[in-house]
Amino acid sequence: MSTISAATGDQTAVAAANANAQQLPSTGDQDSTKLVMLGLGVTIMDAVLAYGMIRRKREHEDSRSLY
Repeated sequence: MSTISAATGDQTAVAAANANAQQLPSTGDQDSTKLVMLGLGVTIMDAVLAYGMIRRKREHEDSRSLY
């Protein structure tokens, strides 16, 4: 009978450990609006620079003389 009570005690300990393990730490609760806006700004700036470089290259190719 002592084996049964020991097994029941182990199950109680396992159940208590599982209850504690299910509680996840609260990370990432902070508002990341500034980081999103920074990323959006960098992306827009990159797109504008790429457009300008492509446009400049096309104008340079069009201005070459044929002779």
